[in-house]
Amino acid sequence: MKELKNIFEKYAQIKETNHISAALVTVVRVEGSSYRRTGARMLVCDDGTWVGGISGGCLEGDALKRAKVAILKKSPSLICYDTTKDDDHQIGVGLGCNGIIEVIFVPIDFLDFFNPVEQLIKISTSHEHKKCL
Repeated sequence: MKELKNIFEKYAQIKETNHISAALVTVVRVEGSSYRRTGARMLVCDDGTWVGGISGGCLEGDALKRAKVAILKKSPSLICYDTTKDDDHQIGVGLGCNGIIEVIFVPIDFLDFFNPVEQLIKISTSHEHKKCL
């Protein structure tokens, strides 16, 4: 929950400035070994800063580049990282990743109250008020 809190705080900061664009990067499927599970997120700003994470560090560099492309194109994309192949040039090989990780890159429209971060905030806030039985 701390990671989401950090994402929400960064989102609020950049929403106030109106000068920074961002994308929400989310792991949507994992098959095999991965440092992070489905639902892991990072918020990437167009200035190269980010909060959160989608792996143990083996995918973040490429994810930053792809998030910037999503921001520039104003279009989401879905990327599949296959780190199961025995290829020295493959992202994640030799770093503990040995699975298939699908990641979605969604540019954030701060004027759209239904953007994914706003929805996460809404869901998170509503769950805080409910008690588990």
